[in-house]
Amino acid sequence: MKNYFVKQYKEDDYSNWNSFIAEAKNATFLFHRDFMEYHKDRFEDFSLLIYDNRKLVAVLPANIVGEVVHSHQGLTYGGLVYNERLKLATILQIFKSVLIYLNENKMERLALKIIPSFYNNYYSEEVEYALFLVKAKLIRRDTCAVIELQKKILSNHCEQAK
Repeated sequence: MKNYFVKQYKEDDYSNWNSFIAEAKNATFLFHRDFMEYHKDRFEDFSLLIYDNRKLVAVLPANIVGEVVHSHQGLTYGGLVYNERLKLATILQIFKSVLIYLNENKMERLALKIIPSFYNNYYSEEVEYALFLVKAKLIRRDTCAVIELQKKILSNHCEQAK
């Protein structure tokens, strides 16, 4: 099994982080460092960068409270963000590397708020599968309502709902 290098985000990583977010499979504007830095006075950042040799392959926007790492509490959602070319087996190895890193740094728990799938540029549920494999505990489930602005809303659908 391949080991990935995991490190905590530092200010020097700003450009590398944002370049990665711009190209990631499952990223949104919320993960841009300028947006995340807006909350830096309220949250202790613990974002992670994951490398395959010298190539950045994933990031985890996160903050820390005690010994618990949260997919950043200043954001609506979060989780592991990765490149579209990565396959499931690789993402599982990356996720395992993150868990090993957290364990080595005496973190007791990782709390993730998963990115709603309709925000992804490409369909992806690799993180959900990784959570299933490690027998993660579901502690909350949210719901979303989405309107696709490119599709016409028919007035008779609204009347049928009455």
